[in-house]
Amino acid sequence: YFVSNLNFYYSVKTKLVSEIGFILSLNNIFNAKYESNAWVYPYYYENVKYELNGYYPQAEFNFMAGISLKF
Repeated sequence: YFVSNLNFYYSVKTKLVSEIGFILSLNNIFNAKYESNAWVYPYYYENVKYELNGYYPQAEFNFMAGISLKF
């Protein structure tokens, strides 16, 4: 799988604190659908074999924002 992310950082120097940083992360910007892991669970019930299959889908497009302070 292939995903693309964008990260932005902007900082401002102030007198109150030495620096304020603004962070914006845009993750999976092309909205790729993918699974990182999967599982298989075979079992028998009344002499018949069954199998459960599952996967762990990952997040589609998402973002995170934050502020950092340096004193």
